[in-house]
Amino acid sequence: ALDLPTGLDADRGVVPGTPVIQARLTVTFGAPKRGFLAPGSFSACGRVLVAEIGISEDLLETASPLLRWIRTPPPLPVRPAELHKGTAGRVAVVGGSPALAGAAVLTAKAASRSGAGLTYLFHPWALSPWIATRLLGEIAVPVGGSRNDIFTEDQAGPVLNGLQDFDALALGPGLGRKPEARAFARKVREGFGQAPMVLDADGL
Repeated sequence: ALDLPTGLDADRGVVPGTPVIQARLTVTFGAPKRGFLAPGSFSACGRVLVAEIGISEDLLETASPLLRWIRTPPPLPVRPAELHKGTAGRVAVVGGSPALAGAAVLTAKAASRSGAGLTYLFHPWALSPWIATRLLGEIAVPVGGSRNDIFTEDQAGPVLNGLQDFDALALGPGLGRKPEARAFARKVREGFGQAPMVLDADGL
């Protein structure tokens, strides 16, 4: 397909009731289209190649500020030989609830694997026996009482106090969607400050 598969809307992607060509390769002009990322659209494009046609990078940067298509992953910084875990960044993960604690554990492990020197997983206290047996390099931080298995709004303050020295926060994996957890997440999001934050899963 040239520019986009026939029938695919450049902004909305697949439009119900409109047939779309299923391409093996799409050579799109200037930049990928927003519609490529809509559900069901990316598979219709097949492999996507971008053909430069003279559009300036400055213009492309201002055209769609909410989306950024990364063509080449940014290089990871090179660590000095004398670096230790305390100087390689501190990441906090806040999440977990009954039946969904695995999402929080996976997020913490991913943070460590991607380069964080210290990773802390803040989770409801009642999940401690399960979580503690699945973390090695990451540090588990139980929150609340021993019967507490979901986050509640009154725990936002203590958690925020514990997050003061962190460089980044991942909020939401396995948090659950109960009203108490939603109120907790809202307070943590609003009170965390200016450090980078990723809202994931139930955090959204």
